[in-house]
Amino acid sequence: MYQKLVKIEPDEESKSQIERDLSRTFPCSDYYSGQKNGKGIDKLRRVLMAFASYDSQVDYVQGMNFIVASLLLHCTEVIAFWLFVALIEDCEMRDIYMPRLPGLFKHSQMIEMLLKCHLPQISEHLVHHSIKAELYASEWVFGLFASVIPLEYMGLFFDEFFKSKWIFFYQVILELMKHHKHQIIIEDDFYCLMHKIKA
Repeated sequence: MYQKLVKIEPDEESKSQIERDLSRTFPCSDYYSGQKNGKGIDKLRRVLMAFASYDSQVDYVQGMNFIVASLLLHCTEVIAFWLFVALIEDCEMRDIYMPRLPGLFKHSQMIEMLLKCHLPQISEHLVHHSIKAELYASEWVFGLFASVIPLEYMGLFFDEFFKSKWIFFYQVILELMKHHKHQIIIEDDFYCLMHKIKA
């Protein structure tokens, strides 16, 4: 069992944040809303607590809950734990959750470069309105779109992400931006623009 790999106890702040986020994780899903005797919530709690104990370099960050919850719909707790470890270690996600979030800024910079290259109109419009990628992409980066993509499609997303890693992630963002291009470039209100991007 993965519990045997525990190195340290999760700190109280991580425990508290995990508990707060459990009820916010897919509240419309029967499996996580408690309508099935809370089995999904209990599994989610165990995997998140186990990971918080397992990896002392990474703090718990909101977004992890959506990733793990999506994985748990397709596999056991033990496999979900190790798949999440693989995401952190093999798919270079550790720096996303480290103090000062260096991974978020790294991926945000890459998103901005890709937009400038492939969708220059959108890039110029966002720069004009001082909208940096970390403002709209943080939820996507922290949760690998798990809080955005319908649950029934997350298995397909993970299949592709494990194969192509961040290349696939960036492709998804470019497709999303391309799909909403017209709505984005005609919008000048900051808050409405943010909504259009994240819609």
